[in-house]
Amino acid sequence: MLKQKKEIIVISFILIILIIRGFFIDWYRVPSDSMYPMIERNEHIFINKLAYSLRIPFTKKHILAWHTPERGDVIVFYEPKDNTILVKRVMAVGGDTIIFENGEVSLNGNKAEYTKVNNLKYEPTPNIKQQGFKETFANGQSEYILKTLTERKYPEGYNNGRNAGEFVIPANHLMMIGDNRDNSIDSRFIGTIPIDNVIGKVIY
Repeated sequence: MLKQKKEIIVISFILIILIIRGFFIDWYRVPSDSMYPMIERNEHIFINKLAYSLRIPFTKKHILAWHTPERGDVIVFYEPKDNTILVKRVMAVGGDTIIFENGEVSLNGNKAEYTKVNNLKYEPTPNIKQQGFKETFANGQSEYILKTLTERKYPEGYNNGRNAGEFVIPANHLMMIGDNRDNSIDSRFIGTIPIDNVIGKVIY
């Protein structure tokens, strides 16, 4: 009898965890440096799965939506081609036009302003010189980013993200970019992300 009670407790605990992770809060270990300086490699982040919609757990099927991601949100999503889980920042939403030129961004015809920041905490990449900047857009929204000052070779088949050119974001899609601006494989390379691919919003 005691053994059966223990088994019931263990099974109930597992079910509760699965329900929590499936519908409400999940966690994820970040495997790369693409979101420096906000998120470091191997940090664990918590994701609010109810920030935008209610989904059938572990699928892309949305049952009910009440909000859409906004510029500046940091979200976790499925990469469209192979469903790899990625974390990036929303740079543009459906209907926006964004241009990447010489490592700087123009959003809907307004060029962002860049102010050097020397006190950002991050682990330097060997043989790569980086500089922190505060990136501020016309609406006053600002983020802290890293730029690479050393010439960097991108993987074969990828363009230079600093000069990725113009993107017009389709409806119900997002332009997802890493804060470690020149060391991130993101929408400049993999394309815009359907909102259905969003898993949730990073809350901690």
